[in-house]
Amino acid sequence: MVNASTELIFEKLTKEEKLALADWLEELVLIKDEPQSRFAKLTKIGRTLKRYKSLWPIFRELARAGKRLGWDQRKGGFRTFVAVSLATIVFFGFQGAGIAAF
Repeated sequence: MVNASTELIFEKLTKEEKLALADWLEELVLIKDEPQSRFAKLTKIGRTLKRYKSLWPIFRELARAGKRLGWDQRKGGFRTFVAVSLATIVFFGFQGAGIAAF
């Protein structure tokens, strides 16, 4: 399902959008390999997104497809699990995984 959704999205891209996406992905690889903190890397990723405003509609469509697959097409039990997991991470950090396991 994910592959079908992403394939449809990428089939609609113009040649310029595909080139811009390739350039942006190359920048992400360079950022990933830099010896900086995660926060600094996230900040740089945010700056690159500002430069590639032509890609924003693509990211929105990918987010919609992800939400549809990861949330809208799931049953209540899975949604509850995800909501509780996120709340645990927000309130206790990743150390809360041990708390939730018991």
